[in-house]
Amino acid sequence: MSNYRSFSGMPLLINTTGPYKSFSGTPLLTKPTAEYNSYSGSLILLPTRGPHYSFSGTPLLINTKGPYRSLSGTPLLLQQKGAYQSFSGMPLLINTKGPYKSMSGAPLLLQEKKGYRSFSGVPLLIKNPRTLSSLLGIPTLLN
Repeated sequence: MSNYRSFSGMPLLINTTGPYKSFSGTPLLTKPTAEYNSYSGSLILLPTRGPHYSFSGTPLLINTKGPYRSLSGTPLLLQQKGAYQSFSGMPLLINTKGPYKSMSGAPLLLQEKKGYRSFSGVPLLIKNPRTLSSLLGIPTLLN
């Protein structure tokens, strides 16, 4: 290994052996510290310590600190604490507390204490057999 300096004056190493050797046979420039850096200074995919980062510097799906995170940093479906959450943080269909919920938080068709309802809350099953006639004001014959 030979010592080189970057444009900023930081020491670099030409690594011709080991797992960080390039596929084309050209030597890779790495910073002689525990974490391997690319030419731009962002962390390479597999640093030896700290959270995993992509080439652009954004965290990967697996973050070593805290619960698993998505590319945007929002919690994934599986969290260590609380009920299951969606990507936006809203409760999923399966909620550990209360009745089943939709993605928007509105009650689903099946509720524990009420009749069947649509997403807007309007009842789906109508108890009045003459509903259409009643709405139109048409008299109906009764037995």
